[in-house]
Amino acid sequence: MNPPGVYKINLEGGVGRFDSLERLNPEGYFLMPMINPDASSVLFWGRQEGEKGFNIWRNDLNGKDPVKLTDHRAVSGHPFWNSDASRVVFFSTLGVSPETDWNMADQFKLKRSPRNIWIMGRNGENPIRLTEGPYVDERPCISPDGRTVVFVSDRSGYMNLWSVSTETGELRQITKHQKRDYRPIFSPKGDCLAFFSTNNSKGMDDLCLMK
Repeated sequence: MNPPGVYKINLEGGVGRFDSLERLNPEGYFLMPMINPDASSVLFWGRQEGEKGFNIWRNDLNGKDPVKLTDHRAVSGHPFWNSDASRVVFFSTLGVSPETDWNMADQFKLKRSPRNIWIMGRNGENPIRLTEGPYVDERPCISPDGRTVVFVSDRSGYMNLWSVSTETGELRQITKHQKRDYRPIFSPKGDCLAFFSTNNSKGMDDLCLMK
């Protein structure tokens, strides 16, 4: 099986024109693209052929060469644009784990190497670690006002939702149960969160309170 890659395709009447198919990543293993709000650039992450570690990449949708935003022997992934595409949040094992490989089949396991949440400029400049400690912090998203990052973490012993302030670093636990939450995303106004969860119980209807 060929390794996954990131591609662009033009639509015509809602149907992809396969004669326009264009690969956006270099040779290697790449996945999970995210287009920025003005549809000019796409983020993705993966491992370039012959290298150790997984890094964050960006490519402009006008056909330019891909740009490597992180460059280290760690696992960095799940990049997410802020509202004006000036900054990117992501997770990384940098400085907290020697891990250099990532396996899609293991992504929901509780017992994994630690990783923290980072934020950087759109070109990889000024990287800042937002969370610390031997925890699995991943799958971040950032609020429309750029002040809050919500992510998934095992800090409580289970994969629940947490938030961290980009201004003060204050941490807050959002959900608390013995099931698994994943893939949070803010509403356009920033007053609600959508996510998926293995918790089917009621009593989670107070989540639309984040300011």
